[in-house]
Amino acid sequence: PGYLASLRTRTQLAQLRQLFLMLWLVPPVLLGVLAFMMTGDPVSTELVVASAVLAAVAAFAARSVLFAGKPLPLDSSGTAVEPATIAVQALEELRQRLLSSFAVAEAGLLIGVVLAILSGNPAPYLAAVVISWPALVLNGPPQRTIERIRVKLEAAGRPSYLWEALT
Repeated sequence: PGYLASLRTRTQLAQLRQLFLMLWLVPPVLLGVLAFMMTGDPVSTELVVASAVLAAVAAFAARSVLFAGKPLPLDSSGTAVEPATIAVQALEELRQRLLSSFAVAEAGLLIGVVLAILSGNPAPYLAAVVISWPALVLNGPPQRTIERIRVKLEAAGRPSYLWEALT
């Protein structure tokens, strides 16, 4: 099903997508809180640029974490492995990659929060949000991201049964 249609189901895919929708709400809410708390003191341009650069580095690192890693190993014992067992392994690997990538992208936002608090102005965090937000959204569980991870998991020639586990 489509993205929105899958949210109404009780599948692993729906749970992942619901989790990421909630996680995507954190940066704008935090921006509102910071804007309310800050006095708007003048902030140096260097601080805003530093926040944006560090957020960009975190965003690029998050993308590499998402598609890094090894394929699912082939069974070396020679015994048949149940497809359900393989599917659980693939699902756990998908979750680990998605959440690790999200955490790395969030690091740029956390740096922005610290710089905003130190400066007394939300501008460093705003710069971090503008840079990191696309990485947060792109690293979520849309179909093309899941498919790219599935292909990576199956690189050793072992089927992952990932879509079966998700639906």
